[in-house]
Amino acid sequence: MVERYRAEPTILAWDVRNEGDIDYGSNQTIRLNVFPREQVLGWLALATERVRALDPNHLITAGWYLDAEATAPYVDFVSFHHWYDAADLLQRIAAMRAATDKPLLLEEVGYSTMRMADDDQARTLAEIIAVSEREGLLGWLIWTAFDFPTDRTCYPSPCLSPDNAEHYFGIWRADYSAKPAVEIIIQAR
Repeated sequence: MVERYRAEPTILAWDVRNEGDIDYGSNQTIRLNVFPREQVLGWLALATERVRALDPNHLITAGWYLDAEATAPYVDFVSFHHWYDAADLLQRIAAMRAATDKPLLLEEVGYSTMRMADDDQARTLAEIIAVSEREGLLGWLIWTAFDFPTDRTCYPSPCLSPDNAEHYFGIWRADYSAKPAVEIIIQAR
């Protein structure tokens, strides 16, 4: 895939691994802890080296969950995921900046409207966007555009997946109606 698209001008960067730090137990609520940290980071080093050799034209990153600064030696910019409040975001940014001088991208942020009211989702996203802008991050990406319909999120389809909070992170509902967070995103442009 990298070879095929190495000259594609619409690609900003290769994200070589999503939340790889969970594999070594950075998030204690997800009990994978399958591999030692050094092994996961060793894989990341090899993967980024290989991608860079195949495509010297694009940037490389890896979106880590809680231990994003660990990716700094291997990536062009540090991508991190954040599912907490704005005060926690400020602390995380400070910690990452103490560990690296590489640019920071808030690669995933979002809030389930099964866990909070629609207006609270909008308010929390507005606070996160304000902190991201004030702190000079490369940018922020919302997880996700649309809620996931339970009759389309299982395999093989059609089937009904169990309803849970993961289905409600969208800023639009599954029926395409906008939640209040859409207005926050429009105002942030």
